[in-house]
Amino acid sequence: MKKLSELYHISRRGNMRNEASKGFVRPTVKQVWAPYKKYFNEIISRKLEGGIVTTYTEGQNTYEVHTFLSSGELIVRANTTVDYLIVGGGGSGARGGTNACGGGGGAGGMLTGTMTITKQRYNIVVGAGGDAYTSDYGGSNSGENSSAFGLIAFGGGGGKFRGMTDANHSNGGSGGGASFQRINNDEVGGNGISGQGHNGGMYVYGYYINGAGGGGGAGQNGVNAVGDGRGGGGGNGIISSITGQPIYYAGGGGGGSFSNNINNVINSCAYGGIGGGGNGGYGNHRNESTIIGIDAQPNTGGGGGGTAVSDDVYIPGYESGAGGSGIVIVRYKI
Repeated sequence: MKKLSELYHISRRGNMRNEASKGFVRPTVKQVWAPYKKYFNEIISRKLEGGIVTTYTEGQNTYEVHTFLSSGELIVRANTTVDYLIVGGGGSGARGGTNACGGGGGAGGMLTGTMTITKQRYNIVVGAGGDAYTSDYGGSNSGENSSAFGLIAFGGGGGKFRGMTDANHSNGGSGGGASFQRINNDEVGGNGISGQGHNGGMYVYGYYINGAGGGGGAGQNGVNAVGDGRGGGGGNGIISSITGQPIYYAGGGGGGSFSNNINNVINSCAYGGIGGGGNGGYGNHRNESTIIGIDAQPNTGGGGGGTAVSDDVYIPGYESGAGGSGIVIVRYKI
């Protein structure tokens, strides 16, 4: 009686003869393993893991880029010198309150640089943008901080609004634009953080004619409002080519415009700053032809656009623009 092992080999030889007769050539173990080996070697050779991974070549150098559009973890397998871009979430534009326009949202703080990171796991935090303001009276929301490697890019300040009681509310990575409000008859925008952003623009008041300041951007202050009721534009952001493409980040939101002379402002609402900032909206005391503030672009850290309405009661659809979420990007030379 034959052993099981002998029966197996006899059956195996029979199967191989049948396969050969049908023109089938069984691949070797080496051939089967080859594509998997290439894949695993690529994974093992990477110094970093996490985020959305892309590569590009610039001149003689090839870079691997890890982009985080939301919070996550970066695994570092060996000490590595990296370039980084960290942008906080942008502040929302303000809903101005009764017969007042809202300031543009300040951009999230922006940090760039080069550093050596060590073998370990790093928590990467991507800050959310400030939500559009959808409640009664005036208000706005600040952006959230982004962080990596012990560095913090602060969220942008929300735009200023009528009846504001917290003088620090509009401070942030970049400051929110100024509006008609009651703190020491303050007409200046919120403060930006040195090295990360700039201040919000100034407010201009007139009888049923007022314009809010634009939110500060990473590259410049928010623009001051104009005396005919037009809001100021958002401050421009700063360009970065860390991904291999030149992209602007952290532009401020445009300030809201308020005037009974529709022709003054209806076709010239304040633009958001280059780098994702949302355009400012328009209103008058009769709520005619109201234009809402525009949301900032996601993952730019841009500030949202401010807007204006005549009533304290919130009307659905008449909200300010939301701030854009932040972003964290890390690259190293392969």
